[in-house]
Amino acid sequence: MINKLLVQNFAVIESTEIGFSEGLNLFTGETGAGKTLIADSIEFVLGGRASKTMIRRGTDECSVQLAGKSASREPFSITRKIGENGKSVAKINGKSVAISELRKFGKTLVDIHGQHDHQRLLKTENHLGYLDDFAGTWEIRHNFSSIFDQLADNRNALRKLIQQISESKEKRRLCEFELEEIEMLNLQEGESEQITEELKRAENAETLMKICHNLTDQISENERNLRDMLVGVSSELKDLKKIDSGFSQFVDESEIFLRGLDELTNFLRNYAKTVEIEPQRVAQLRERLDELNRLAFKYGGTVDGIFTHKMKIENYLAQSQNFDAQQLELENQIQMDEENLQKFATKLSAKRKKSAKQFAKEINENLKKIGMPFAEMTVDFAEIGSQIFRTGIDDIEFRIITNPGESWGSFAEILSGGELSRVMLCIKSVMAEKDSVPTMIFDEVDAGISGKIAALVGKQIQKLAAHHQVFTITHLPQIAALDASHFAIRKKMVNGRYATIIENLSTTQRTEEIAGLISGELVTDETLKTAEELLKLEGRI
Repeated sequence: MINKLLVQNFAVIESTEIGFSEGLNLFTGETGAGKTLIADSIEFVLGGRASKTMIRRGTDECSVQLAGKSASREPFSITRKIGENGKSVAKINGKSVAISELRKFGKTLVDIHGQHDHQRLLKTENHLGYLDDFAGTWEIRHNFSSIFDQLADNRNALRKLIQQISESKEKRRLCEFELEEIEMLNLQEGESEQITEELKRAENAETLMKICHNLTDQISENERNLRDMLVGVSSELKDLKKIDSGFSQFVDESEIFLRGLDELTNFLRNYAKTVEIEPQRVAQLRERLDELNRLAFKYGGTVDGIFTHKMKIENYLAQSQNFDAQQLELENQIQMDEENLQKFATKLSAKRKKSAKQFAKEINENLKKIGMPFAEMTVDFAEIGSQIFRTGIDDIEFRIITNPGESWGSFAEILSGGELSRVMLCIKSVMAEKDSVPTMIFDEVDAGISGKIAALVGKQIQKLAAHHQVFTITHLPQIAALDASHFAIRKKMVNGRYATIIENLSTTQRTEEIAGLISGELVTDETLKTAEELLKLEGRI
């Protein structure tokens, strides 16, 4: 229930604070005075459309505050502001919230029926939502829609996988060829470096042998060889050591040099024995190195790149081998989804069909109460075969007959604007008995009616107000005279500018306001008397 509405610089409203009562709250005023702004401001503060055009000209910000109690009787306070940059901020009980959260909370507080909302009944695609509201099938419908979306995703994934399998056949053949080519090469880690080193030795075998023999001769085999000279040096150093111990270090070092020279001589002799001049081996090594370089150029630029490419090929082939398993898994999931979808669809449809008769029955009972005694509505389930939509397997349409002997037809074919408004009021009345939303707002739900029909519609609104807080914006005296808190909405000149002013009317003021609705601008004693009579009769309306 809404207790208070505070509006600042919203459209033509400069500033207003309104306190509301339980039951019925009425709003009247001339066309263009800003009656609809009441509903608009409440819709805005509950997360509706926000635009900087809502800001009163000459100001840089508008704000709306709403306070009251929720369906669980918990107090709440909501504030929403919008600035010149078009961005809005919202708070619930002082805490900043996202607009999506605000909308979700707002739906538990208020049901707003705008001036043209009854036009939604002309579109048959909206009918299923009204039936689901009545049947309480939204949870089943949500589960069904989730499975429907999941099934669509899995079917799409299967199509992509099948296409990938088809496209991968040629790629797989190429990968298998490349893998076979690499494996036939029997490439070993570090082989390229080893071959390069061996090839260098094989190509320079003669030079290696010549240098080794030459060094051996110079070190130990020539007449004046390096070893004999070093032996002589070492001997004389020993003589010097006998005289002066300071030469001990050099004696030791000369002996080390001599041992190193012997080791080098032995290595050169043995190495020379291993060197062979083999033109055939050189050719083999060159051929092998050419193979490695050819594949390296083809698969990565380096020999290491061949190993990297081989790993990629093996990974792809392993993945592609799993395509069949993935396809089978998707096909099984799709079959499961289809079975679950059909189960939920059948359950959803059965509950809708069961509720449809009661829904139509309650609507028809209400139609009789608002001046359509011969009208009868039915919920028509169309045959759609095996088709399944995201909303289920049902394609429904509300159809109606207004007079005996006439043919059944769609709302668009049969109903006038005033009749359509009354049908919507009946739907709202039926739903109100199931709905826990504490506040309902009707913006000129009485459009297109007058006289006795207006009194009947008023009675229906009064019935709603017995269990809900109801805001009704009206231009009919019969409804304006109902037992209610009555607010008059005026457009007045304030500081050289027009502004919307909202007044909570006393009994005397209500009489004058209703008289104005009856006669227009000229209020006479007769219209005042008629207004008084209407107010006296309100208890029986």
